[in-house]
Amino acid sequence: MQEAANGFDTATYFETVSDLHALQNLKSEWDDLWRRSRTSRIAQSFDYCSAVWRTTPNLDNSKPSCVVGRTQGRLTSLWPLLTYRRLMRRFLRPVGATGAEYTDILIDDDIDGRACTEAIWSFARSNCKSDLIVLPFVQSGTHLNRVLDSSDGAAAVEHDVTFLSDMRCEASWESYYNSLSKSHRKKHRNLRKRLAELGELNFKVIFAGDPHVPRGRNALMLR
Repeated sequence: MQEAANGFDTATYFETVSDLHALQNLKSEWDDLWRRSRTSRIAQSFDYCSAVWRTTPNLDNSKPSCVVGRTQGRLTSLWPLLTYRRLMRRFLRPVGATGAEYTDILIDDDIDGRACTEAIWSFARSNCKSDLIVLPFVQSGTHLNRVLDSSDGAAAVEHDVTFLSDMRCEASWESYYNSLSKSHRKKHRNLRKRLAELGELNFKVIFAGDPHVPRGRNALMLR
């Protein structure tokens, strides 16, 4: 479904894309939007979302749903989502946002972020066919947070405190590690020692589309 942005830029319209093949066709534009946005997050990248959409149906019967916004035909906003059913109700939640990253909408820096967020929130509530929208870990002070706080009872907001390390502010891992307290570094060394006793640990980066991407329950590593 396509719908013009109500109260926003008249040249902007939104649609919901749920077909995996149609979502795959967005890759080039999606990657471009993700690269040019200064606030883009890993969980908003095409590779991450594509991997989740391809693997989670095998785990919880969820289905992809992505709100796509275009201004004069150019891709300017994306909200990757999942729909699923629980106890006869249909839920909508963002891809990602597992506690490692915040929930947010990917928006072009060249458009009005607050107005776009309001328009996408209104569109999602009207067109995504869900009984409840679950938005964990919305960062305080963001456009999405302000829209939810001012939604006149349409959203039940619970405020909490969480912690994260913003590594973009650090020159290297070593500089960040050395900035931690002595007690924290000691605890970390003990954990590394216990892990080493279990054997050698190796990491490998796997991109969406890689034939070696694990299937089934092993795909939890991608979430």
